Amino acid sequence: MKPSLPTIWLAGVFAAALPAFAGAEPVILPDVKFAPEGISRDADGNLYVGSLTQGRLIEIAAYTHEVTDFAVAGANGMVTVVGLHVEKDRLFVCSSDPGISALTGTSAPALVAFDVATAMPSGRYPLPEGGAFCNDIALLPDGTILATDSFAPRIYALKPGADHLEIWLDDDRFPARALPNVEIA
Repeated sequence: MKPSLPTIWLAGVFAAALPAFAGAEPVILPDVKFAPEGISRDADGNLYVGSLTQGRLIEIAAYTHEVTDFAVAGANGMVTVVGLHVEKDRLFVCSSDPGISALTGTSAPALVAFDVATAMPSGRYPLPEGGAFCNDIALLPDGTILATDSFAPRIYALKPGADHLEIWLDDDRFPARALPNVEIA
């Protein structure tokens, strides 16, 4: 079977970005419809990759490059996986619904979390006040997790110990702009 373009691209990213993957054989994704989007690395060097079209996560072992399912499609309400960030023992995931997943319409956009050791859901934080597209994730020095909303001029914050997201930045100087032939509702 000839490797697909996404498989070759992903293998190149691994080889260039992480010493544990440098010079490695290509990593074969679970199937050609996986559509990788979002990648993060834990302290042991394991990689977590999300699927834009299937709402699932895979784990790629650091030194064996074995690919295993980390979270099945729809786990913790994931529709599509966009941004990923590992922080200590938790994997944070931006789940949104751009209308391209078999799970479209099943769950609202949210920042979701999984325990890295067990892959069990450890939190679900819906975007407040009509949030539409959770996208990228970053960490502040105080442990606050930030998540962007690509369809609104907002950044959300999950403060340490909090059980919900709050709006951290809402600024009309950063409007969401539609792409050609893409409608933002």
